Amino acid sequence: MNDIKDALNSYYSSNLSLRKASMTNGVPKSTLSDYIKRIDAADISVDEPLLYPLDELKRQLLPERRQNNYK
Repeated sequence: MNDIKDALNSYYSSNLSLRKASMTNGVPKSTLSDYIKRIDAADISVDEPLLYPLDELKRQLLPERRQNNYK
């Protein structure tokens, strides 16, 4: 999962295209695109997520899954 931080760094800091950043870091383009959209929607600076530890990044950007109580 640390690959996603590397891909975000490539995209934002190295100015690689979405496709190149995803290919270079072995992250699916759709996953990288999803993270970028979530960062934009969270209205935070692009540098902030790169400084977060990975679990904090996930907590900030990915909603918790609701448990399914169906049996």
